[in-house]
Amino acid sequence: MAPEIEPIEPYSSKSYMVTNKLAIPPSIVLEIYNKSGGNFGFRYQAWIAWRDAGDSVRSHSWWEFEPAPLLTDRLEEAEMIAEAHASSIGIGLGQEWLNPANQRIQSDAA
Repeated sequence: MAPEIEPIEPYSSKSYMVTNKLAIPPSIVLEIYNKSGGNFGFRYQAWIAWRDAGDSVRSHSWWEFEPAPLLTDRLEEAEMIAEAHASSIGIGLGQEWLNPANQRIQSDAA
């Protein structure tokens, strides 16, 4: 699933997104989002390569993955847990949590 090209389709957050943090390089985005009842969850958006049985790349697209259930009503706790999870699986993150309003990630080549 490792991508062979940088994202060519823009990543854009959904309306229920609270904040996100870019990985380095930005083919992965860590997101904090609103769940029902005023709670927060976290998940990843990853730019991945879809391959056929012969391991040839057929296409690339953004894929959403929620690795673990999270139930907290404190944003700071959700951010801390999400960052710890990313670190535990070797994902390096940018320094700041970003407001997703109008944020787009796209390769310069697009």
